Amino acid sequence: MVARMKSFAGSILRIAKESFDPVKVGVALWQATALESVLYGIQIVSVTEDILTKMDSIQANFCADLMQVRRSSSHSAIIREMGLKPVSSIDMQRKLLFGESETRFCFHMMVVGNRLEYSTSILEYTFFFIRMKIIRRIG
Repeated sequence: MVARMKSFAGSILRIAKESFDPVKVGVALWQATALESVLYGIQIVSVTEDILTKMDSIQANFCADLMQVRRSSSHSAIIREMGLKPVSSIDMQRKLLFGESETRFCFHMMVVGNRLEYSTSILEYTFFFIRMKIIRRIG
């Protein structure tokens, strides 16, 4: 993931510097190609904190090179100036949204007869299906 992100950064910088507005073109290409390609399926993959930190650093260095400022500038300031989010934040957001979609799936699964039992808690969802197994064994 890290090597691929570095490769995208170099390629996009070369393309963007030849364009009419390097910053806008660079950010658009970064969001549409690099981030989407590298973070595809990140919801279900375990990524270490070290890798996420390296990816944040690569993104900040890419933005610094694109804006032609020093790489030693504040990474969070550079990323925010470009209108981007840190890669680690995008990772966490996608994982949380993925869990939310599972919760919605659980909500739809809990229809029993003519009554609706619902919960947004995975724990209550688990107890619901344990209850259903017990009811089926008894009934």
